[in-house]
Amino acid sequence: MAEARALVPAQGPDEAPLDASAIRSRVEQLSLERRRLGGGEEEEQAEVALGLDSPYKVAQEATDEWDSTTAAASIDDLDAYLEMLRKDVAMAEEANQKVSAEISVTAETTFNDMIQVDVGIEMLESLSSNLGPKQKTGEGDQQIILQTDSCRNQSIGDKDYIYELELDHQIEKSTMELEALQHLQRDDEMFQLEPMLLPFGAKVLDFKDNCLRMFLKAPILTSDCEIYGQKFNCPIDSFISDHELLIEIDKRNMEPKKIQIIPDDISVDILIERMESSREAVSYPALRWLIQQCQHQSIINALRRSLVNDANSSRHSFEYFNKEEMIVAHLDRGIDVSIKISSDWPLCSYGLKLISIRNSGDRLTNIASTLLSKTKELANELELQIRQHLVKFVDAVEEILIRELRSC
Repeated sequence: MAEARALVPAQGPDEAPLDASAIRSRVEQLSLERRRLGGGEEEEQAEVALGLDSPYKVAQEATDEWDSTTAAASIDDLDAYLEMLRKDVAMAEEANQKVSAEISVTAETTFNDMIQVDVGIEMLESLSSNLGPKQKTGEGDQQIILQTDSCRNQSIGDKDYIYELELDHQIEKSTMELEALQHLQRDDEMFQLEPMLLPFGAKVLDFKDNCLRMFLKAPILTSDCEIYGQKFNCPIDSFISDHELLIEIDKRNMEPKKIQIIPDDISVDILIERMESSREAVSYPALRWLIQQCQHQSIINALRRSLVNDANSSRHSFEYFNKEEMIVAHLDRGIDVSIKISSDWPLCSYGLKLISIRNSGDRLTNIASTLLSKTKELANELELQIRQHLVKFVDAVEEILIRELRSC
C-alpha cells in the first residue's frame, strides 16, 4: 500500500513542475519496479515453502534415528520418545497452519496492492501519452483540474436535475388541479345560465375559454298563430330555423363582447350596437337580453321572408336584404324601388320608408332628380295603414311615379 501511495509523489510549492519526458521516465521506472516486485514475490513464496518443509525434515530425521536405535532402547524409553515425537509433530502442524494463514493474508494484500499499482501506472501512462513532446506540464495540470471541476459540476447538475424533476411534478400536479377547478367553475356557470335561458328555448352546449356555445331552438309558428298580439295569414314555418350561437363573454360581468350566429341570417352587429346604446334601459342581464333579441330577430326575419315570398305573387318582384334591413321592389320599365324597413317591422306600428328610385336593366326611363325627390316625399307621406303593407305601399309608389311622369 505504501508503494501504491508513492506512485505520484507530492510536489512542494517551491518545486518546479516536471515535463513530459520526466513523467514518461518515471512511469517506466515504476513499471520496472512492478515487474521486479512480481519476481521477488515468487522467491519469497519459495522460501516460505522451504521453511514449511523444515519441521517435517526434522521429524523424518528423528524417525530415522529412532529406527536405528530401536533395538537397543528399552520399552519405557521408546514410549517417552514417541510422546516427544508426537508433541514435535503437533507443534510443527500448528506452526504450519499459522504460516499458511499469514501467507494467505499477505498474498491477498499483495494482490490488491498490485492492482492499485497497475491502475496507477495505467493512469500515469494515459496522462503522459496525452502530453505532446513540447507541451508544458502546466497544461496537464490544467486538464486534471478541469476533470475535477467537471466531476464537481456533474454532481451539481445531478442535484439540479432532481430539483427540476420535482418542480415539473409539482407543476403538473398544480395544472391538473387548476383544470379540475376550471371544469367545476365552467359547470357551475353553465348551471347558472340554464334557468335564465330556458324560457327562450336556448341550451348551453359548452362554456370554454370565455366562449359560450349555445343552441337556440326555433319557435313553432303557424299561419294562424298570434305573434306578439298580431295575426298573419301567410305561411311562416318554412322560413324559421334553429340557430347556434358563439358568444365571447367578459367574465368580469358576464356580458357579451362578440357574437357569431349560424346560420348567418341575423344582423348580430346591429344587436350589439343596440345593446351598447341602450345599456341603461336594459333592466336585466345583457346576455339574457341578447338571447331574447336573437330569438325576436329570428321571428322577425321569418315574417319578413314570408311576406316577401307572398308579395312575389303580385305584379312586382321583391328581394329582401336582411343585414341592410331593406327590401327592393322591381317595377315595370326597369325601375327599382328601395324601401327601408324599421327595426321591428312588421310587428311594430312604424311604416315602410322609400329611400331611393333608380333605373336598372335594359329598359331605361329618364327620370329627373326633382321628380324623384317629389315622389319620395309624397310616398313617405301616405297613410300609415298603406305604409305598413308591403304590396299596397309599392303599388302606391308606382301610381305616384306614373302620375308625376305624366304631369311633366
